[in-house]
Amino acid sequence: MYHTFETLVTLSMLMLARGTPQNNGGLSRPLRPTTTVINFDDAEIKEFHFHVYFFQTNSKSVDEARRFWNKIQRHVDNGYFKVRLFHFNDYPIGPHLIGNYEVWCPIEYFGKAYSFMLLNRGSLSILIHPLTPLELTDHTDRAAWIGQELPLDTEPLCPKLNMNPSQYHNMCLGYSSKNCTRPHGLSDACVE
Repeated sequence: MYHTFETLVTLSMLMLARGTPQNNGGLSRPLRPTTTVINFDDAEIKEFHFHVYFFQTNSKSVDEARRFWNKIQRHVDNGYFKVRLFHFNDYPIGPHLIGNYEVWCPIEYFGKAYSFMLLNRGSLSILIHPLTPLELTDHTDRAAWIGQELPLDTEPLCPKLNMNPSQYHNMCLGYSSKNCTRPHGLSDACVE
């Protein structure tokens, strides 16, 4: 089924209204610490992850994932969208039971990134989830899949983080778009 960007944002906001999950047995700390503390406004989700999965012991799957990584990077370099690729994990890590890499995406480029993923993923599965303090809920009840849904190990996820997991503050996008001061030497203007 095809959803417009506006429908996806509305669905995301409705999912936020569900609230927090019940305690799931004292889950551990977040996957990686964050350095930016921002007051979280739960009326709008402003940052997302796309996790691109591949079978790390299958050379065809790894090659397809690397080609897709390179295609994403070419589109970033050409200015099509502003997303950030994070480490190519050729092993299971965190809740991800097979190889994957993370693509951070601010709300300003979600529509373009989502369309790009739909049209170019090949046989790769992609998990899409918001970034909010409710890490466990973000990876489960608020998550969506492009392609085949894969199991996750939710034990490493926190039910509630002590801070908003905003990333890439210096890009002045997503949660960082308001009151952003760009570090010296960065030429891109902040998105208002």
